[in-house]
Amino acid sequence: MCGLNPTNAEIETPAQEIYLGSRYLNRKYALLNPDNSVIKLDHPTRGAINNKVIRYADVLLMYAEACCELNKLPEAKAALEQVRSRARGGAAILPEFPNYNSYTDNQTDLLKAIRHERRVELAMEGHRWFDLCRWGNVKEVMDAYKATETAEVQAQMAPFIANKHELFPIPSQEIDLNPMTQNPNY
Repeated sequence: MCGLNPTNAEIETPAQEIYLGSRYLNRKYALLNPDNSVIKLDHPTRGAINNKVIRYADVLLMYAEACCELNKLPEAKAALEQVRSRARGGAAILPEFPNYNSYTDNQTDLLKAIRHERRVELAMEGHRWFDLCRWGNVKEVMDAYKATETAEVQAQMAPFIANKHELFPIPSQEIDLNPMTQNPNY
């Protein structure tokens, strides 16, 4: 085994789990042996993915974002710094805000720094989509992402429709069971 690229024999459903030829295995969550081979779990209801629901860093960054929006900048900076100092691990990397990335010490740049920190700290944990929807810039980001992909990948991607794709459709059975209106544009 070559580590983070499992073979077909190590993938339960290769046709479904290999996306556009990529066999990449997320090391952040996969259970690996010391030699980087995938741990085979013997019960079919268990998977090699450990899905964390929430982390303390997520809570701190939510708090920092809320404080920043309320113009409580010292509290926002303290929460952001708590996340960055943990990631720093004592090394002389990840300087404190605003001493990186050409930030200045103001509310606008602090919010940018918090949003960036959410992106890198919570990478591949399933938060990005909901962050983009909450921030109201999902169409801009999705269109920019699509423009960077190959023609093969772009052909597989549907266009993003603003004010529709930010929400999921409500299943018709749920609408039948509970009097409610379908989300717009579905």
